[in-house]
Amino acid sequence: MSNTHYKTAINPDYMGAYSLWNDEADGYIEQSATIKRAGIEPITGKGGAKENRLVVHTDLPKPFICNSGNSEVITKASGSPSYLRWPGTKITLYVIMDQRMKDGTRGPALGVKAYRGPAADYSGQIRDIQNCATLADLEKLFLSYDPATRNAVKAETNKRKGELNENK
Repeated sequence: MSNTHYKTAINPDYMGAYSLWNDEADGYIEQSATIKRAGIEPITGKGGAKENRLVVHTDLPKPFICNSGNSEVITKASGSPSYLRWPGTKITLYVIMDQRMKDGTRGPALGVKAYRGPAADYSGQIRDIQNCATLADLEKLFLSYDPATRNAVKAETNKRKGELNENK
């Protein structure tokens, strides 16, 4: 994955929204990570101001400065508000496109959400739905799925139901 976002040359110490730029996708991507450690660390802010901030280190090359919103998400994902208990927690980093910044401007910002795991593959179920020849077969197949699978393939089932009704 190549990243030629101009901020990679300006902010070499911490991740930001720019870190998730992907040249091949010509846009921002999501990146999953596992927290290795977190703690209060001195940072140098804009204008050279020194302050202590919560910094989260993951298995990615750079750490990120954790704001209160991202801290809340990690608290829920880890089950603890103590950053000392966050190591091992899987998270997904993404870009919030219109975030209000400290200086009052708006722009892209690094966001954190709970890791959901790889997307489930329902291609086999969708193929089976598309191959149903009758409404009765479609209903029987749909009812054979567990609730999570039913929810995932509901739109495709309704589409096929419409096609079968048109062909009556």
